[in-house]
Amino acid sequence: YYMGGSKAREFFHLLHIPYTSMVLSYIVIGSVLALTFNLGLLGLALVAYFLGLGIAAHAADQLASTGTRYVKQLDRSDLTFMLETSLVLAVVTGLYAIWRYQLSLWLIPLIALNVFFVFAYPRGDWFGGLFHDDVWFSISWGMLPFFTAYFANATTITPHILLIALALTLTSGIEITLSRWVRDIRKYTSVALITIEDLGEQTKKTTDTIYPPTDHIKKPELALKLLVISVDLLAVALLVARLGA
Repeated sequence: YYMGGSKAREFFHLLHIPYTSMVLSYIVIGSVLALTFNLGLLGLALVAYFLGLGIAAHAADQLASTGTRYVKQLDRSDLTFMLETSLVLAVVTGLYAIWRYQLSLWLIPLIALNVFFVFAYPRGDWFGGLFHDDVWFSISWGMLPFFTAYFANATTITPHILLIALALTLTSGIEITLSRWVRDIRKYTSVALITIEDLGEQTKKTTDTIYPPTDHIKKPELALKLLVISVDLLAVALLVARLGA
């Protein structure tokens, strides 16, 4: 969570490349698992989700009053421009894909649902915070991208695909769970006391003794990196296998 520097550097960190790559991997996995596969359609889907999630959703998160703001150089006008421009381009890309490849019109509601989550997840003040939790994060940025990509190619849903969607949703759940733990320790200096009990002995650590927090986030942060790499490698492997088939 980089703060300061230049607008260009903040924009790069705003993209959350590791997590965005996981969502793009879900797109790849959903596309290649369908009986019919179109590389051009996959390319458009990746562009649409990079714009819609990588830029628009992350900009919306910074604009939300209930979110955690971690940019300083990018002001509200910059973030608003990023949100509006990238989201419009993402929707246009999706609609173009439907027209270009004569896809099912049922994809239009799926596009609308994706747009809804761009705003609904970051805004904890919407719907009483119903959609601002880890479960809906996992569904909106785990299950939905996979489901959308698969349906665009297959137009039908089978039971085993639902199970795969659930498995990928759980990987997204693992990611957000670990991410919140690491972020809280790294960012919140209001941590007052951690008490560790070991064989009847207590070790007390205050904020002063846990910062820098390297020892306390090393393993969950490593688990996050391994998770991202695993999902990305799975997507690449399946794509290579499909292209070579």
